[in-house]
Amino acid sequence: YSSLLCRAPASAAALRLSLLSVAHGQRSTHTAKQSLKEVIVSKAQVKETRLFINNEFVNSISGKTFPVINPATEDVICEVQEALPADVDVAVKAANVAFESSKWRDIGGTGRRDLLNKLANLFEKHSTELAALESLN
Repeated sequence: YSSLLCRAPASAAALRLSLLSVAHGQRSTHTAKQSLKEVIVSKAQVKETRLFINNEFVNSISGKTFPVINPATEDVICEVQEALPADVDVAVKAANVAFESSKWRDIGGTGRRDLLNKLANLFEKHSTELAALESLN
């Protein structure tokens, strides 16, 4: 899986309303000919294509990329960094260091719960944008 983040130019509520309107055959602010897929494509934009390793976005060691293809249209959505074994080794080493660090080890159950809830809240906050982008691939 690639590190694809997206942002929607419209608010999540506006996107949700647009998607529901088109799905139910209503015009909303879109033309009658505009399909649900077209609305999704118009709202989702790729923001990041690099690998996410050690809490930062980085290019792959090789610099190689590969295309992400929309299977419905066969259009190239974007080019993302290709993680090869050397990149995986770097990511695994960073994950092991993070796991073994006293910072994580010293966080109690309540602190870990709070961090996981924060992550879940971020997923929920951006769920419409994530769904729009994920539906392209």
